[in-house]
This record gives sequence, C-alpha cells and structure tokens, in this order.
Amino acid sequence: MNIRVMYFALVFLGVFVFMAGLLLLKYAQVSPLNFTAENIETNVLNQENTATASGWINKVAQFKASTDVLPVNFIHIEINDNYPKPIPPAPKINYEVIVAKCTDYSLFCMRRLARSMDIDLSVAKVGDVHKIIIAAPSAAAANSFVTELKQYNINSKIKALK
Repeated sequence: MNIRVMYFALVFLGVFVFMAGLLLLKYAQVSPLNFTAENIETNVLNQENTATASGWINKVAQFKASTDVLPVNFIHIEINDNYPKPIPPAPKINYEVIVAKCTDYSLFCMRRLARSMDIDLSVAKVGDVHKIIIAAPSAAAANSFVTELKQYNINSKIKALK
C-alpha cells in the first residue's frame, strides 16, 4: 500500500511540474506592450522680453492677493522663550541597603516597592554579595522604604553614601 501512495505522489508531482512548465511557456509567448511616445506641445510663454529682471519682477509685484487655498500642508511654528522654565527635580540622596539574606524574593519585593515609592534602585552583584543602592529624595523616604520591607519579612538597614 505504501508503494501505491508513493506512485500516486510521483504522478501528482509530475502532472504539477508539467502544468507549471506549460504556464511558463505560455507566459514567455506573450508579446510585451508597446508604448508610443507622442509629441507633446510645450507651453509657450508670452513672447514678451523676459530677459530683463525688472520686467518679470514688476509683473509679479502687481499680482493681486488671492483668497484661494492651495492644497499644501501649512505648519506654523512659533518660538516663544517666555514660557516658565521647568523646575528641576530635587536632588536624591544615595543610600546603601544592607540585607541580611538577599534572595530572589527579596530583590523582587525591593524592585516593586522602589517603583511604587518613586525611588531609584540599582543592584550589582559583586562575587556572592549583592550591593543594593537606592536614590531617595529624603532620609524619611529611605527609612519608609526599610520599614515597608519589614512587611515582607525582609530585615534591612540603610547607610548613607557620600
């Protein structure tokens, strides 16, 4: 039975290749489209003398103002330096967070908590020890970060960096 299936597949493939060949042959016999170029008359400007610069400039200056709207995009850009200057953010104080046991769970909790309290957190692994540094706007924010970590059973202390 497998031989019959293989013969059927070969016959089908042969018929497919034969039909594709016929289509390619038919496509090759189609003549390309012929385009003819017609002589296009060019617009002839007024036969007046336009060689002098004062002649055509005077004519342009005499054009009347038009209320027609041209189909173009018009962008109006105004530069005004009188806007109030943005207030720079308050400088943040860097603290090192010392954790007794730094695990994936504690790092996850610290990242989530720092994001919710708008505190910048950076973690660097030096050997087997994680060095965790936070940038808090004030000492009170850093202390509240530590107290919030206690809710997740993460005992930590902070040390101000200079």
